[in-house]
Amino acid sequence: MINRVFHPIGQGAFYSENHIGFNIVYDCGSSGKKRIAENVVKQSFLPNATIDILFISHFDSDHVNRIPVLTNNFKIKNVILPLLHPEDKVLLINIYKALGRTDVATLIETPEDIFGNDTNIVYVDISETDKEINEGSINIENLTNGQIIRSLTELLAVDYDWMFVPYNYLHYERNLKLKNLFLQYDLDIDRVKTDLGYALYHRNDIKKVYKKLNGGINENSMFVYSGSIGDNHSFYTWHLLDENGRVGCIYSGDADFNRVNIRNVFARYWDKVGTIQVPHHGDVKCYNDLFFDGRSYFCPISVGENGYGHPSSAVIQSILSNNSIPILVTEKNSSTFRQYIAKRN
Repeated sequence: MINRVFHPIGQGAFYSENHIGFNIVYDCGSSGKKRIAENVVKQSFLPNATIDILFISHFDSDHVNRIPVLTNNFKIKNVILPLLHPEDKVLLINIYKALGRTDVATLIETPEDIFGNDTNIVYVDISETDKEINEGSINIENLTNGQIIRSLTELLAVDYDWMFVPYNYLHYERNLKLKNLFLQYDLDIDRVKTDLGYALYHRNDIKKVYKKLNGGINENSMFVYSGSIGDNHSFYTWHLLDENGRVGCIYSGDADFNRVNIRNVFARYWDKVGTIQVPHHGDVKCYNDLFFDGRSYFCPISVGENGYGHPSSAVIQSILSNNSIPILVTEKNSSTFRQYIAKRN
């Protein structure tokens, strides 16, 4: 039995899968109440459990700031991060240092300082296309520290008949918005990249830019498809049984469905997809309904108290009109969304 959980973390993201001895996490952060979020993370696995893979979609604080709770309570074998271009990496590091978020800056600059030497740090290269490409497969047990894999490489948990397929894309439009806002505040983006002192001196203006972008200064965002290797699984959700075995899930972080055609990217697995995490807390600017194909989908949305209008009523209406189920996962324990997946006889 597999237990997939969309945890009640509020305005952030924290999702996990327990495969009876094999655990994965996708993102771990929240902008909500710290104590509530930390308790949710601590209670997500049994004491001293091992997390076989931690996937990090991108480096916005509300997706990564509870990672120290994971490292303090559980062993993490592999961390999989989106690879950044060197210039973008330095820019993000200096921006986060200027914002006083040295924890996020360290995660980007020297993740081994957070996870330790016993954790493999693996990077997913940027894809230049949103078309399906078969990049082969790797047994998860064979991942090595510092390894760079291509987007759409199948990571196989062979003993559990399961795979995870990451896809890292670059949001060029977000980069353009960042540059334009820097110009608006008379900030020299090249100096921010090369001169930490300059960034620290202009920290107040950088905070204004960060706020206007709703935290979205990261150009990269990494999707992950999670699904069975074979066709012999079904799942129960809220006492509903999907006899068609569409147990696959696409985790999308804060990605933009207007920039990536997920049906094209994950075409090889699409017939197995039954759950799609709605990105960016249901922000209408990051959403379209082109992935719907007449079938029903579970569409969890992580959202908490916020001033951004998340989730958009237009997004909720779109999901419902496409015969699918929007599921709001908030700070309340009662909003926890679980899926129980089992092999068919």
